[in-house]
Amino acid sequence: MSRDGHGLLLPAGQDVGKSTLTVALLTLGFDYLSDEVGAIDPVTRRAYPFPKRVHLEPASLDFFPGLADRLGDRRGLNGRLLARFVAPLDVGARVGGPARPRWIVFLDPDRSGPPRLEPLTRAAAVERMAENSSNLYRYGDRGVVLLSRVAQEAGAFSLSGGNPIERAELLAERLVP
Repeated sequence: MSRDGHGLLLPAGQDVGKSTLTVALLTLGFDYLSDEVGAIDPVTRRAYPFPKRVHLEPASLDFFPGLADRLGDRRGLNGRLLARFVAPLDVGARVGGPARPRWIVFLDPDRSGPPRLEPLTRAAAVERMAENSSNLYRYGDRGVVLLSRVAQEAGAFSLSGGNPIERAELLAERLVP
């Protein structure tokens, strides 16, 4: 994601709500870079767009009244799938350009209570990004150095509590360039 040219990374494991939060942030004016992929150039340290559609489970559509009717994902073979696929234009958003990550937000699966955004140390951010990197084995030490540089330039937070809409609203309010 990006906002006003600044990148927002959401590294997390499966089934913690990244995709639903992504769509919620798009509805609040964030620009789209990608879902499930964080393509970071090792030289410029910019996150580049990889604009594939956002994969949502049917239950996630309940957070976005009327969205299911606006989606154009039911043509052809996709009409038989339960999952839905959201393009940025489906929610009035756009694909952003390359952006240096300014914020790294790790999603906690705990959704009890109101949403809470708590700062993390840079060391914790590097460790958690490494846990969620699918190609770190390929880059080894160079990959860890890149993650360290990204964490050095970005604020890192843990986000817990709240539903996807509440979480998005908190991020929109607190992550101001």
